Amino acid sequence: MSALHVTILSTGEELVGGETPDTNACFLARELTAHGFRVRRIVTVGDDGAVLQEELLRAAADCELIVVSGGLGPTADDRTRKAIAGAAGRELVPDRESLEHVRRIMESHGHRMSGAPAGQAYFPEGSEIFANPRGTARGFSCPLGKATVVAMPGV
Repeated sequence: MSALHVTILSTGEELVGGETPDTNACFLARELTAHGFRVRRIVTVGDDGAVLQEELLRAAADCELIVVSGGLGPTADDRTRKAIAGAAGRELVPDRESLEHVRRIMESHGHRMSGAPAGQAYFPEGSEIFANPRGTARGFSCPLGKATVVAMPGV
């Protein structure tokens, strides 16, 4: 069986603006290669949801795995989950366990739950959600055509 082709897609204005080095992409490429995957490309985009969705569709056309880093947080510029849902033609739906996870962390820091952090508990319908013991943003995987998208918090 041949190696699965992978696109690594990093997102964030801090990356394209040169404010923050993208150490995640380098780490991911090294680990994926060591585990027998073939990294076809590494792409970095800003926080424009339309551009992110376009890159997701491009990657899905010639890769079996798309690994996305970034854009899962609570701020208005975190558009990854919406872009993945749009590209996959799926609705964003709430996950009760993730909502409770975000609420617990917010309250442990003396904050009340509000609309922005609660958005981190929404995922494209049918996603597999991954635990995150270090923060509020949980990762997930979602089918996109013949590919699988795996999205994780960023830098």
